[in-house]
Amino acid sequence: MSEKRKSTSSITTFFKKTTKVYQEQESCPNLSDQPLSSMLAETTTLNTDQSSTSNQSSNTLSCINANLNTNEYDPANGKKQAYVCLSMKMGPCQPTNIIFPRSLGRSFRWEWYKIFEWLEYSVKLDSAFCFSCRAFPTIGAEGTFTTSGFKKWGKAIEKFNVHQKSNAHKEAQAKVLGYKQSLLSNSGSIIGLIDKNHSTVVTENREYLKCILETLLYCSKQGIAIRGHDEESESLNKGNFLELLTLQAKDNNIIKRFYMEKEKTFNYVHHSYLNMFLNYMSDYVLQSITSEIQSAKLFSVLIDETQDLGRHEQVSVFIRYTINLEPREVFLGFHRTKSTDGESLVELLKDVLEFRGLKMEDIRGQCYDGAASMRGAYKGVQARIKAENNLAIYLHCYAHVLNLCLVDLSKQVPCVRNMFGTLQKLYSFIGASSKRYAIFEQMLSSVTGPKTLKSLSDTRWSCRCEALRSLKCNLTATIDTLAEIAENDAESGSDAAALLNCIQSFDFVFALILMEDVLTKTNVLSKYLQSPSLNYGLVIKMVKETIISFKDLRTEDNFQKVWERVENISKNNNFSEAKLPRLKSVPLKLGGGTKQSVQNVQDHYKINVYYNILDSIVMCMNNKFKEDDLSLLNSMSDVLFNENPSTESIYDVCKTYKLEFEDLSSEIKILNKLFMNQGCDSIIKRTNYVKSKDIQTGFPIYTEVLKIFLTIPTNTASCERSFSALRRLKTYLRVTMTQQRLSNLAVLYIHNEYKIDFEKIIDRFDVEASINGRRLAL
Repeated sequence: MSEKRKSTSSITTFFKKTTKVYQEQESCPNLSDQPLSSMLAETTTLNTDQSSTSNQSSNTLSCINANLNTNEYDPANGKKQAYVCLSMKMGPCQPTNIIFPRSLGRSFRWEWYKIFEWLEYSVKLDSAFCFSCRAFPTIGAEGTFTTSGFKKWGKAIEKFNVHQKSNAHKEAQAKVLGYKQSLLSNSGSIIGLIDKNHSTVVTENREYLKCILETLLYCSKQGIAIRGHDEESESLNKGNFLELLTLQAKDNNIIKRFYMEKEKTFNYVHHSYLNMFLNYMSDYVLQSITSEIQSAKLFSVLIDETQDLGRHEQVSVFIRYTINLEPREVFLGFHRTKSTDGESLVELLKDVLEFRGLKMEDIRGQCYDGAASMRGAYKGVQARIKAENNLAIYLHCYAHVLNLCLVDLSKQVPCVRNMFGTLQKLYSFIGASSKRYAIFEQMLSSVTGPKTLKSLSDTRWSCRCEALRSLKCNLTATIDTLAEIAENDAESGSDAAALLNCIQSFDFVFALILMEDVLTKTNVLSKYLQSPSLNYGLVIKMVKETIISFKDLRTEDNFQKVWERVENISKNNNFSEAKLPRLKSVPLKLGGGTKQSVQNVQDHYKINVYYNILDSIVMCMNNKFKEDDLSLLNSMSDVLFNENPSTESIYDVCKTYKLEFEDLSSEIKILNKLFMNQGCDSIIKRTNYVKSKDIQTGFPIYTEVLKIFLTIPTNTASCERSFSALRRLKTYLRVTMTQQRLSNLAVLYIHNEYKIDFEKIIDRFDVEASINGRRLAL
């Protein structure tokens, strides 16, 4: 007896025994990496031997207590032993009639078995384990309850609850349940039952992520902020994204369980995951766009830059290409640059194209504004790209060209310059004071039409026409407002009187009425030039028609109509009558006297104002729309849309694009006969005929030339529209947004017509998250 007590109480023997336990644990294979079929095979014989006993046993697994050999089934013996116990219809090791050792005044309590059925106790290690997680361990699951054991008894209840709610534990519980059912029914495939439970978990996880993606995409397409200032659970406004999830949880049980009730440890609403999902969805859209561009092969580039509210230079990149002879312009994102010189912009463009798998040699056109860094003949973007690809034809944005014509006109003619200056000062004077604007609103109570004054802008193309129309509709109310202020306001009365004197002059009204007619015509052209489906042939045709309409106005009858309208407005509002300007004295060295001038006041306004304005706009449009050398485009337009194209044009096109002269000439002759028979006498009709009749395969060379012609852009209005989106996305409240997030949101906001396959997004997340470690089975 004493010898036995000696051997059991030996310190050396005690430590050797403990070491042996840990060695067994380390050598135990990881069941999560081991196929389930092999695990089942190991216990097939065991199940067969006990089949008769299992039929007589109860429907519940019996727990291992002190009456059995506890050491044999101790959790310290390794994770594999738990699966063996489960196959023998034995439950967790839960000894009760022993004295649990105390540590720091606390010890394990057997009452916990009733609260947590999966809980088991190791006598060897004085630690708690999870029977289900040991039987079916999951990759990434915590090792505390499967390998090393838990023994901080002061935090036992708290840690047990956390573990019980974990995803890994729930998956293990589902597998244990399926295995128990298969043993009780003694039929069916154990693997199939476990896979079915696992499939249910995966389906729910993917459905939850789909809800996350749908909500995130909704916020992106609406252009609203995603996150809130305070996203804590106690916050009354956690931001649009989280508030939308909370709202959906009322009708969506998945969101309610996963997000509201925290059924899953990780709910993937952290900003790092949201940025990852935004990047995946944006990249999905851009990959779809890139595949279309690559199928089209040839494309053109459009870039423009602006400064956002964070004082960062943002470069907007667009690509123009054609699918079935339908031109498209697509947005590739905002890209920040620290320098706006030609070299920096070209390098940025190259990086974007290379990242998307597009080649510089496939560029057939380029379109920018008139900045020196863009259109510079030697170091501009267009010159540097042409040096690498001579087929990349450069066009100055025609919408910008037209705006430059109007800006020059407002500066060249003194009468027009003074009128626009007065108009801008009037807008600033009334709008700068809420008191003065209140008087203006009071005077507008009986006016129909746009009840406001509008500012001028050198960059916003249609604002000048709108400003003139607004003042014309509100002219009486504006005069009454200035008169009221001039009479009763001591501080600003003098300014109001000066503005009133300018507005009531005949020169102001004449310039107002005439420029309204001029800008109405240019506004139609401006809106037409902003279309993404426009081509060079339609631009030139529309510009010529607009110039002809200005020339038609240069007649005596049209002048008399304008004169009568101005006289009626002047008489109705008691304006000053038309007067001849003061005669200028001729210097004595030139002979002295007075400079000859017209004697009739109507002739003065007709020659020096009316004709001068029309001649200036016609001359300016003729000059600026012919600045660039576009002989190749003119040749292509002649070849494609002229009934009898010149030989020089055909030769020029064939030489540039290395086409067969005879083949192209033959195709043109045959197609022109078809066009005549079908009545295709315009650019649009001919293009539509080639598309609708599907004759592209029969006339490949003509179709290739037409495709190149339609690919070449004529304006950068798409870039300007993206800047409008930029102002809506990066507001003063969201000015700290990162560049990648801004570009991703802009792609989803601008290309909101693209459908996103959320299953592919989740698959990508599953692959990439598996590398870094993930918490949900997908």
